[in-house]
Amino acid sequence: MRLNRNLDAYFAQFGGRIFTWGALTAAFFMVTLFILFAPNFTDFDRTVEPLNHKDLLAFVRAGEMAVNGDQVAAYDASQFQAGLPEGNNGHLWLYPPTAFFAVVPLFLAPFGVVKTGWIFVTLLAALLVARLSGPRKPLNAVAITLSPGTFCALFIFQVGGIVAAALSLAFSQAQKRPILAGVALGLLTIKPQYGLMAPVFLIATRNWICVFSAAVTAIVLAASSLAVFGADAWAAFFASIGTSHASLASLAQQGGVSASQLAIKLGGGAAAALTAQGIAVVMGVASVALASRRLNHDGLVAVTLYASLAAAPSAWIYDWPLVAASLAFYAAAKPVWDVKFQLAALLLWIAVLPAMFGIGGDRSLYAPLALFLGLIGMLAALLRTPKLTEAIPVPTPA
Repeated sequence: MRLNRNLDAYFAQFGGRIFTWGALTAAFFMVTLFILFAPNFTDFDRTVEPLNHKDLLAFVRAGEMAVNGDQVAAYDASQFQAGLPEGNNGHLWLYPPTAFFAVVPLFLAPFGVVKTGWIFVTLLAALLVARLSGPRKPLNAVAITLSPGTFCALFIFQVGGIVAAALSLAFSQAQKRPILAGVALGLLTIKPQYGLMAPVFLIATRNWICVFSAAVTAIVLAASSLAVFGADAWAAFFASIGTSHASLASLAQQGGVSASQLAIKLGGGAAAALTAQGIAVVMGVASVALASRRLNHDGLVAVTLYASLAAAPSAWIYDWPLVAASLAFYAAAKPVWDVKFQLAALLLWIAVLPAMFGIGGDRSLYAPLALFLGLIGMLAALLRTPKLTEAIPVPTPA
């Protein structure tokens, strides 16, 4: 009997037995996938089996063009793809010029070092999320580091895990270390689609130091990119929003999980996609605003992380680490969930797997549908949650 109580206490650190065992089972499955797809991670030749490098080649290509002074041409699809190996000619450069600062080192460093470093940084980012959401909770660390979302970000060599860690750092430390949190948010302007909920969070928590820090960082970063890469690069970026961005957004994409992608995959047109996206943004803003008055700080962070992904106008399966981070912080706010919530959370945890394996093709619905339904459920639950008697306590900055 005592052993059973100890097990309950141990597994209660991450939502409860059902969710914890499910997440650990998924982690074991991910380890198996790492072994099966080992060549994907250990192939360090840029010219051989290029599909093993996924989106990393696009980042390196953008760095190459910036070093060679061709940063404006990077926003031209044909010129950008001309320097990619055959089999990777579908990549586009969609980031603002500030992102060139991040990709130039990827071109200058040996490719093997870059690829190995990317894997380690992604795993360390997952560990940081675990540390921020639940220090001294080993099961959280194992489940998050080896979650399907982390594996997806690694397998495609994308920045989803890094973005999740940076947003987790920014939101969780905004009260204690507002300057650091603001710097993190300012640097994340290279992925602006995930910043829609940040102003809502900062205004709701009245963290003006963090707002100032984020604004200064973003301005300095933009001004630096303007000085180094030129105004023409910015003009090309804004022009690409109506061409490359719009063209990509109008197509059903296997890995797309945004509300607009959900509408397109269900057969809707441009108007339906825009409407769905607008609804997601409104629900996200409402959820963060309600959470700021009805949940503790960890709960607010959890809601903001989830809404940041669910309301993003461009969101992909490799950004699923944000879901893992959201659930980790919610476990910090409420360690034990009821059975229905555990089952729903577990389904959400593994929702990227069908799209990862090509199930459903470009019309793969499971991940975007799960994300959107989760947003609806989150808002509905918050509407039923009573207000806190006092505002969220604001710790003294360290």
